[in-house]
Amino acid sequence: MHFTNKSQQLLKPGQQTQGYEKSDESRLTRGQLMQQVKAYEEENARLVREIDQLKQHGEEREDIIRDLVKALVGIKLLHGLLPICSSCKKIRDDTGSWNLVETYISKNSEAEFTHGICPECERQLYPQLFKSK
Repeated sequence: MHFTNKSQQLLKPGQQTQGYEKSDESRLTRGQLMQQVKAYEEENARLVREIDQLKQHGEEREDIIRDLVKALVGIKLLHGLLPICSSCKKIRDDTGSWNLVETYISKNSEAEFTHGICPECERQLYPQLFKSK
């Protein structure tokens, strides 16, 4: 068997050049080549699965971001100064109308109201229930 080097000169049989070896040890058998091909195919399949997983995670991440943006858009926040009557506690809106606190906050936020009576108002409204014995 003859090899040529970069200058295209014919080498003598048995002569070796750097990077070229003439031996049975450096040659792969058909079985070895098939094993390498199988290993490359398995690695390729693993990489394809990994890429698919990364794509799926990316899609899930984008879905979550989309949901968070929708939620953020839906949040109503009250901020700034609220002009409130010091007597009746009505709040003046942007149009200049005076609204009950419950009405104003319900219109301008996601809050809902339930009603109760604090202990101080309870004593004022129902003094007969709190007469000293």
